[in-house]
Amino acid sequence: MMSTMPCPPVTAGTEPAVYLVATDGGDDPEYTAAVAAGLWLAREAGAPVVLYDRSTEPRWVASYEIVTGTASGPGACQPLEPARLRDHGHPGLAHQLEQAQGMGLDAHAVTASGTGPAAMAAACRRFGVTHVVLPAKLARPSLRDRLLRRTLADFQARLTGVQLIAVDRWCRARPVQAPSRIEPSSYALAA
Repeated sequence: MMSTMPCPPVTAGTEPAVYLVATDGGDDPEYTAAVAAGLWLAREAGAPVVLYDRSTEPRWVASYEIVTGTASGPGACQPLEPARLRDHGHPGLAHQLEQAQGMGLDAHAVTASGTGPAAMAAACRRFGVTHVVLPAKLARPSLRDRLLRRTLADFQARLTGVQLIAVDRWCRARPVQAPSRIEPSSYALAA
């Protein structure tokens, strides 16, 4: 099943691909599928991968440290080794990192140092990410995620210049297309 996933093309003369794969540390099946597909895509592209654990994001509001850009703490967007991840209460992320390294990938794991698309965009800039793998369920967000602007469209708006790839629970990957522009003439009212 995984062998049928398309690998996003890398055109000649561009920067080498770097994948950021969103994870929740291994609790949600849709994030688990996104991790499996993201690791497969990175391996096929011969690209390094950053596992980005969103489970450390605040659930409702951003803390003062995050809003002011002074977030710190264990792994605040710093790559961590499996032993340190376990020490800081992230055994699922440690297992995913070991799995990626076992596949021969140049893999790193970080915990979110902020919340939502803005924090992920900062991580993408920091690691030179070219492709972001997210669970497709972000296209069907909960009310909370819509209110907090943590939808697939919100990630797409913040992660400019990065190819987003949505993965469903069956590990089917698809590139997320840029939103089409609505031309003024297409919604003009009839007189």
